[in-house]
Amino acid sequence: MRVVLFSLLFFALYHNCSWACTCATPPTANVAAVMSDAVFSGTVLSRSRPDSTSSSRGFDEYRIDVDQIWKGTTVDSVSVFSSGSGASCGYDFKPGSTYLIYARESQGQLLTGLCSRNKPLSVAQDDVLALSEVGVTEPTAFDSVVVVLTLASLDAAPEVVKTKLWELQRMGARPDIVFPTLVDLYSDAGTEIRSHILDAVAKLDPGEPAVEFAVRTLNTGNAEVRRSSVGALLRLQEKRPERIAAVVKAQSDPEPSVRAAAAGHYLSDFWMDTAFAEGVLGLLADPDPSVRAHAASALYTAAKRYPSALPWLVAAMDDSSPEVRINAMKAVANFGELAAEGSADAFRRRLRDENEAVRSSAAHWVSHLASHPESEALLEVLRETATDPNEDVRRAATRSLGAFLHHSTSRPVLRELLADPVERIATDALFALASRDRPHEEVVSDLEWAMRTGSDKIRLVAVQRSGQLAREGVDCTHVLVDALEDRDHWVRRTGAYELGKLGARGAFAIPQLRALLNDGDRRVRDQAERAILGIERAGQGGDSTPLRRKNRR
Repeated sequence: MRVVLFSLLFFALYHNCSWACTCATPPTANVAAVMSDAVFSGTVLSRSRPDSTSSSRGFDEYRIDVDQIWKGTTVDSVSVFSSGSGASCGYDFKPGSTYLIYARESQGQLLTGLCSRNKPLSVAQDDVLALSEVGVTEPTAFDSVVVVLTLASLDAAPEVVKTKLWELQRMGARPDIVFPTLVDLYSDAGTEIRSHILDAVAKLDPGEPAVEFAVRTLNTGNAEVRRSSVGALLRLQEKRPERIAAVVKAQSDPEPSVRAAAAGHYLSDFWMDTAFAEGVLGLLADPDPSVRAHAASALYTAAKRYPSALPWLVAAMDDSSPEVRINAMKAVANFGELAAEGSADAFRRRLRDENEAVRSSAAHWVSHLASHPESEALLEVLRETATDPNEDVRRAATRSLGAFLHHSTSRPVLRELLADPVERIATDALFALASRDRPHEEVVSDLEWAMRTGSDKIRLVAVQRSGQLAREGVDCTHVLVDALEDRDHWVRRTGAYELGKLGARGAFAIPQLRALLNDGDRRVRDQAERAILGIERAGQGGDSTPLRRKNRR
């Protein structure tokens, strides 16, 4: 195996033979064909040395009468170039003799050399037989094998192997051709590279052979390999009983990382198997917190397909590990209004959790229970969370409050949050209040409130949102007119801009816009002028796009 791997580096040697030609062990005929742009047999008609101005300086040109083609060329006669010196890996073709030639293309010319597996046709029967049996009709598939062999060599760093194995998928490799080579590499590779190979097998998915391979490695590999084997089994699509049985067995593996992997992330058909589902539920009580966290995360995808998991997940929301509590909340939230009664109580406890990350997660996921029968009780605690000293918690609570706006008590809290010292929290509150899903009269009232109480940034966002709604026909143009008298120049400028975008419908605001032509800020004056021009043009039946007056200095 090592001989084959290193032999495939012969092109590197081919490019670096300045004082003496040293070639590695030649690759097989099929691999050499993949690495070549043209493979053919033919008789040498002549040999010549191009003039010194040619791009082929230092190379001899051989004119070949082509007999049989396996790859590349389609003509009856070609020129092949090779170094004129044997020390520089030049191949000495004899005129009148017939050869099997492997050549690569460079700048429109076919190049070859001593390291390219060329040989007289009289001693090339094995090559001809190999090429004829397999053919070179699918270069992508063969190229895939070369990528594995050359770039996933035993001397390559694991991260290099990982990258190059990824290239197999990008190349559209045919799994049935690549898979045997990956298996061969696996037998000689170290643990980390074995894991990368298993990952590649899962992504290429050659079907039944891959399942057998992953089951075998699961039963024979070390902990790291077993973990990768489980990952492969979860992602493979072949629905064989031993695939699920192997993962179920791994759920009781002595190594926590393997049990965690066996909790599953790519579940697809697995939830149809009772043993697998019960095994994942059992992992919620595993002594290792990372295993419990993985199990809770996996059960997120089982929501509504495996409702019996819900009581287990609600219990996991009180787990001693913050990560388990967070993942369990996410899974319970995925049940939405179908979540059991006890889940609301568990969420209320987590909204008051001592861990900030847990409180933030609870504030985020509780929005999924906005239609839950106990949503009003949840809102009571969520309003408290909106005053949390932690910025991330407050922001998560602010966003979730928008889902509870069907309760009248959430609106005053969001209005108060418009004055939050953290700008992004105040902005989130305004976006929640100005949602398109709310009654227009309430949205306009909240925009007016934001213009009276908000910071410069909040008032600016309120004007932008008012402009969007006005273009949709909502009666909120008075907010834009009020913005023309705002203390902040950006708000005034944006108000003028939004009125200008209304076209002829903004004609009522021309007197206020004309007053801005005397504004102390040049950019406000410019924007007001563009708005007036745009409105007037639209009223005359012209383009409603506001234009800058060309003669303005």
